[in-house]
Amino acid sequence: MSEDNNTFEISRRKTLAALGTIGAASAGAGLGTSAWFSDTESFEDNTITAGELDLKVDWEEHYYDGGAESVEIASNPEEADFFLPALEPQQMSATVNLASRTRVRPIALNFTEGSDLDTFWEETAIEAFPDVESEEPDAGDYDGQQDEIEGDICEYPADLDGVLSHPFRTGGALDDGVTIGEGPNPQTTKPGDSLVSISDVKPGDFGEVTLSFHLCDNPGYVWLTGELTENLENGLTEPEAADPEEDDAMGDEEMEGELLDKILTRMWYDGDCDNQLDELEGELDLMIAVDVSGSIKSDEQTAMMEGINEFVNQLPGNDVQVGSVNFGNNEITGLQGLTDPGDLSVDLTGADFAGNTPMPAAIDIADQAVRNDANARDGAEKAVVVFTDGGPNYQNDQYSAGGYDAPRDETAAFSAESGNNTYDNADTEEATVSVPEMEETGIVADTVRDAGTRIATIFVGGDEQDAMTDDAISMYGTLPEFLGAEVASPGFSFTAAFQDLEDLSTDLVESIVVSEEVFFIGTLGQALERLEQGNGIPLDGNLDTAFDEIFDPGDDADREPFAAGETDCIAMEWWLPINHGNEVQGDSVGFNLGFYTEQARHNDGAGLPPENTSAPNGTTTVEGNNS
Repeated sequence: MSEDNNTFEISRRKTLAALGTIGAASAGAGLGTSAWFSDTESFEDNTITAGELDLKVDWEEHYYDGGAESVEIASNPEEADFFLPALEPQQMSATVNLASRTRVRPIALNFTEGSDLDTFWEETAIEAFPDVESEEPDAGDYDGQQDEIEGDICEYPADLDGVLSHPFRTGGALDDGVTIGEGPNPQTTKPGDSLVSISDVKPGDFGEVTLSFHLCDNPGYVWLTGELTENLENGLTEPEAADPEEDDAMGDEEMEGELLDKILTRMWYDGDCDNQLDELEGELDLMIAVDVSGSIKSDEQTAMMEGINEFVNQLPGNDVQVGSVNFGNNEITGLQGLTDPGDLSVDLTGADFAGNTPMPAAIDIADQAVRNDANARDGAEKAVVVFTDGGPNYQNDQYSAGGYDAPRDETAAFSAESGNNTYDNADTEEATVSVPEMEETGIVADTVRDAGTRIATIFVGGDEQDAMTDDAISMYGTLPEFLGAEVASPGFSFTAAFQDLEDLSTDLVESIVVSEEVFFIGTLGQALERLEQGNGIPLDGNLDTAFDEIFDPGDDADREPFAAGETDCIAMEWWLPINHGNEVQGDSVGFNLGFYTEQARHNDGAGLPPENTSAPNGTTTVEGNNS
């Protein structure tokens, strides 16, 4: 990453030209006036200096290729010490499809005796900047782990030109094959190489890089940027050509590889900059809202009940409390208050499974319960998990359960219009899912998320456009896309088949019960597609707001700039799930990652046209191989 690509300064020419224009206007306004009094004063050596906006970036990278002695493959993923879920993303909506288990299995590892996560993380550290602080380091000085930066980051190091080959960066293999570095994972990058450059990737491998960025001088809006630079098939091996998921069975050299759409990624705000997506720290109060509308058939009802109860069983005890509520047939029923997961069982055998889907009321009442239940805990994180097979359809009515009313008050925060205590946007045909109903549900969900409650949605239907009106399809595309864009917190929308819910319970728990904010889950291809849009993914300087990095515009009122002089970290994790995967043999993917920033003053976060942001950093290459 070069300083040219990491530093964005206000153009002095443009700034001074603007100041000159202001001065000329002021002078013009004074022409023709009369001086009633006269005097002469001298103000000498006046200067106007344009402010600066300087962005500096440092990092630490990890890679696991199966060689770490501190871990071994876990025979039971549900009891694994370290877990990467078997998420198989489905759509650009950042909705994640959990349904396929035949080709995708989780990466689950257990620590060997005497080892722990810190040991494992030391073994997998392969690359850092700064790794050393000596201008002439010895080979033994490198360990792949970032040295703590002392003093003002904006003054360190003084020269960032050619940062990808800076001596403070972890060294790599030289042309003669001599390896620099004596750490557990000797480096394979050469000075100037891409930030991530890994070959011979196999199913079960994963990597992670945390990018630490620092705004110097002035606050600014920041975007994470990127672009795909190559996606190559690189010929075919015999097992690759025979794989049913190989798109290039004829060996067409112009065909693209499959690796891009098989590698999975997560991106999150790494609040403590430790390269790990932290599990829940502290307490969590969680309510489950279960769709019991008429579209869910008898066998699906049983599968959903068993899957939800297995999800509950997998929740960690002590720090987590869970309750549940049902919604369907124009009412909210079956409210169970917060309790230890071992004491809750979701029983759907008595539910009507009929009628419509009052989703906004379910979200409203579930949020009230998670906050006001007799067992609700001050200071605990709050979450609502919605299991549904469809979109909202309901009557213009008020709903009640367990002493809670929805809408809970007469403001527009909990329905489309203020001044009444009912919902306002029901469709005249109760069986349809319409744009007004979806908009009103989004209003309620926004209000709940704004108050600090995380919402996760699990779409368990088969027909992703079931009962949607043509206008709703045009507006939202599919029901999972609607749930991901309008209802769920960023990165917390999932899809799963009814019959797979029970087996996928561990995946759901590992994906939902986290303390740091995930803003993207998807394939590497989906990630790069989003990073290439506009100025990239707009990042939020205040995580207490409900800004959605994937769907909301950059100038959304909930987005705030980053302060100057502080350290903020963004993490990107990638993994190739365990499967037969011969279709990725020999494939390679190259991509750029970087940041773009604009000053906060006089800007609203909308961003300048994309042509001003063509400075993503460091081509990143990943190559696949599997036998």
